[in-house]
Amino acid sequence: MATLGDMRTRIADELQIDESTQATEIDRAVFSAVRFYNDNDFWFLDTAPTTFTLSATSNYALGTILPDRSQIKSISLHLTPGRTELRYRTLQEILDLDFDDAYTGVPLYWTIDNDTLIVHPVPNVTRTAEAYYSLRYSMTASASASSVWTNEAEELIRLHAEVDILENRIKDYAEAMQKRGRLATVVAKLDEKTVAIRGLRRMKPFM
Repeated sequence: MATLGDMRTRIADELQIDESTQATEIDRAVFSAVRFYNDNDFWFLDTAPTTFTLSATSNYALGTILPDRSQIKSISLHLTPGRTELRYRTLQEILDLDFDDAYTGVPLYWTIDNDTLIVHPVPNVTRTAEAYYSLRYSMTASASASSVWTNEAEELIRLHAEVDILENRIKDYAEAMQKRGRLATVVAKLDEKTVAIRGLRRMKPFM
């Protein structure tokens, strides 16, 4: 498995800079790239569906029920029998619904507001829900650190980091522009693979 150290060495070689003296700057560019792409919907950021409990309230802290989540793709309720999928609505669309604030029932809609999951109506009983979502993957600064970012997304992160260094440290804008072209191609290919693997379109993040 490729590691952060492997990526660091390749970036230094390709940019013809001294890895021993520029390791900190390289790592800074790599982690900036990871933060940039962590909320994308690439196939390698998928996670298995996760179940959680909806109690008799409309608001749920996402950091508690779905830690490290990036994008929520769907939420469904476990019913007897079967299950039903809640429909996504914007916060304003839910606020515009003509309903009594005290109304309870089987939740039909969901939205996100300030890292809080909101469902409507308020559950009339405690219910089990299931969410399918993308996961944020972290990475440590250790040279031996290995993750999706140094393997499945290696070219994506490496090129993004190289553009960052070229534009902000080396000031070689011509070379940076060339690498931006390659980076755009890599992103497009990852998009295509994501669609092929999932059989669905990429979805806009619900943050």
